Amino acid sequence: MKKILVPTDFSPVAIEAFETALALAARMQAEVHVLSCIAAPAGWENMPEEKRSGFPEVTTMAYEVQAELRQLLTTHKNHEEGIITSFAYGSLTDVMLRYVDREGIDLVVMGSKGAFGLREHLVGSNAQHVVNRMPCPVLVLKKRLHPDHLQHIVFASDFGPASMPSFRELIEFATLFDSHMHLLHVKAIEHEYQQEAEVQPDIAAFQRMCWRLPCTVHEFGDINVELGITHFATDTLADLVAVVHHGLTHKKKAFTSTITESLVNHLELPVLTFNTLVENSWYRVSLQEAEPKA
Repeated sequence: MKKILVPTDFSPVAIEAFETALALAARMQAEVHVLSCIAAPAGWENMPEEKRSGFPEVTTMAYEVQAELRQLLTTHKNHEEGIITSFAYGSLTDVMLRYVDREGIDLVVMGSKGAFGLREHLVGSNAQHVVNRMPCPVLVLKKRLHPDHLQHIVFASDFGPASMPSFRELIEFATLFDSHMHLLHVKAIEHEYQQEAEVQPDIAAFQRMCWRLPCTVHEFGDINVELGITHFATDTLADLVAVVHHGLTHKKKAFTSTITESLVNHLELPVLTFNTLVENSWYRVSLQEAEPKA
């Protein structure tokens, strides 16, 4: 992982994510790309100046964002050479997808306040939308993560073959921190999950892949998968939870986007997600549209 992307609105939780990305980049010898998005009317990039004058708030916001990005570099002069700043007009997820494709981003680090109740059901959180659509791993944080504290990583999975490539990526990540890997298989009590469990877990195969790190296998019973992961991670004092999800179309898989979204929205621990549903043709649009600005 040589390129880390941090989307930011300069809120406290976004700054915590940026500080985490800098610390991770020091271990990975990676670049940190900081991206901010500005909401604007459709076609803003090609809009005539006389029309743009009718939206002075967009121009003001662009100046403010550029000033914030300059201040970020000033505050982190020691890391300046490894930080690349950009801004773009458009919706956050769409802009991020274009940027990830263009720059070959390996990891997204994103701060989130989560989402609960009616807001979660109606609009969700920015983080859950990013997690569902991003082709690279996404690390979602509620507060700063210190790399020295990545001692225990919980990998919760259905332990089917589709999860193996992502698990290999996770091992490469965890090896940088000499983490103890906990392989967690949740046995859900709810009848609907019992019916969905079509994937036959092969935990032993994953354990063999983890030969470079200390690795422990756990089977944990709970009402449902999300609660099982939450309770286990809390009980074991985990530093990070990693999950592989297969998207909303795989309704009969044990790890769908729905479970991953719930963890991203509710769990206070950092959550590292891998999306196996995304194909190579995931979101190829013209890079001339809403191109991020240096």
